[in-house]
Amino acid sequence: CCPNSPYRDFAVAQTEELCRAYPFNGIFFDMLFWPYVCYCDYCRARFEREAGAQPPEVVDWHNPTWMAFQRARERWMKEFAGELTAAVRRARPSMTVTHQMSPVLHGWVLGMPYSLAEHCDYCSGDFYGPAIQQSLVCKIYEAISTRKPFEFHTSRCVHLWDHVTMKSAARLETQASLAPAHGSAFMFIDAIDPEGTLNRGVYERIGRVFAKLAPYEPYLGGSLTADVAIYVSPESRFDFRENGVPVNRQAPGASNMSLAASMPHLNAVMGAAKALQEAHLPFAVVTPANLAALHRYRVLLLPDVLVMSDAEIAAIRAFVAQGGALYASGRTSLVAENGVPRADFGLAEVLGVSYQGTGATGLSFITPREPALASVVEPQDHLIHHGGQLQVVATTAEVLATVTLPYYPETGGTVLRPSFASIHSNPPGPTGSAPAVCLARWGQGLACYAAGAIEAEEHAISRDLVAALVRRLQGGPARVEAEAPRFVELTVFAKEAEQRLNISLVSLRDAEEPLPCRAAVRVRLRRGERPVALRALPSGEAHPYDEPAPGVLHFVVPDLETLRLFELEYEVNR
Repeated sequence: CCPNSPYRDFAVAQTEELCRAYPFNGIFFDMLFWPYVCYCDYCRARFEREAGAQPPEVVDWHNPTWMAFQRARERWMKEFAGELTAAVRRARPSMTVTHQMSPVLHGWVLGMPYSLAEHCDYCSGDFYGPAIQQSLVCKIYEAISTRKPFEFHTSRCVHLWDHVTMKSAARLETQASLAPAHGSAFMFIDAIDPEGTLNRGVYERIGRVFAKLAPYEPYLGGSLTADVAIYVSPESRFDFRENGVPVNRQAPGASNMSLAASMPHLNAVMGAAKALQEAHLPFAVVTPANLAALHRYRVLLLPDVLVMSDAEIAAIRAFVAQGGALYASGRTSLVAENGVPRADFGLAEVLGVSYQGTGATGLSFITPREPALASVVEPQDHLIHHGGQLQVVATTAEVLATVTLPYYPETGGTVLRPSFASIHSNPPGPTGSAPAVCLARWGQGLACYAAGAIEAEEHAISRDLVAALVRRLQGGPARVEAEAPRFVELTVFAKEAEQRLNISLVSLRDAEEPLPCRAAVRVRLRRGERPVALRALPSGEAHPYDEPAPGVLHFVVPDLETLRLFELEYEVNR
């Protein structure tokens, strides 16, 4: 039912009636989004009133009218959510209100803006992808939720389409453990059985997981702290390859069911998150709503951001000018928020490169030219890249790697191409000179540009290169670092008023049984800070540590299976 139709008044009245009649503690509005692009008489008339045009029926992300229609759809849905929240407030002011916020990782069709969170007491949503998806969502919710804790839910079965196959106890525990690691609430979903019965064994298994995690709750809180942040652009949840496709032939483009987003920006965001997690670099998320918080971070990642406003560009320029470091990839800052391509990158001066053209659109390679970068990928001489690389020239930047094309183009051939240099694979051709990775100094900061979204590639070696570039941009060690297997995530929450840090290690290993492993953590205290105690939570028992250098604390976790949480208390010498 369209929220621009009389259905809106019905839904608002029904909400108010229910909340007055029943003493609910809280309400969760599920699936408040567009299931399709609506062209009913109400939507057509409203868009014509507001924009002076008919809503386009062919996708064109370079058409300002299409962009205006998409923004209108988001604005109308947010307005509807606001009216529902207001109805609850009128009927029962003490009730908590939230709306389904899982579309933060969905495509544009659903038309849910991140700013809808303004009408939620806290963010809440269900997701069904791997653990890294949950980790990223927690950080998005941390950035946009008006209050904490936010809430994450997922199914007790392997996915929503399976009513009976339950996740293993280890997987249930892994997913639930990411909640205390991010200071969030957590809920398992059990689909209703038509017979109305409950499976006691299911709830006993879930109960054992919650019994392990409940003792952590008194120690949670604080604010997520990190040296690195990933920029997530709600307006970039689309793909330019959709241009020219009639709306009635569009698929939703993404879901909360899997890791793949089928959208270049979100694919790159997910890859960047995985690269940082595997490198044990704590990270946060920045969106347009919290751009003012950029000063908290040393490095900002802009993963193939498809559209950027002048205001976003100005904020990022100021961040770098004042000493921040930037990693940007692909089309970042090339297209304005109304879809109109800029003549050059909006951040061209900062990045030290200038846009020349589309460049390699299919298979290509990244060839490190600088010894330090080459050492990251050795013994390989090249990194394979499938997502295309823009053609740029370095204006003030140093070229760290170049684009190498395959021996023969990927187009027009078959499995056995008419011209080929290897029977199945297409090897790199002669080394090219076009920049693939560049590094520039601007103002007091640094900027690294990658002509293609390296972070979106599936291979670990590509993520290793991204992590190496981030470490270089940091200009020194992070406040908290860890040495552990790739599947371990490190998160840090600061309680400044209590002079404590919560340091958590979570195994994201997706397996039936946990694999115990060893981890070592290094904390660099700020000037004037001195450690008082390191406690293992929830027991509160002292955990051994040493101080290998002034202001540096080091401790070992020999037995990490799923979750370990530590509280570091420090004092400040004034």
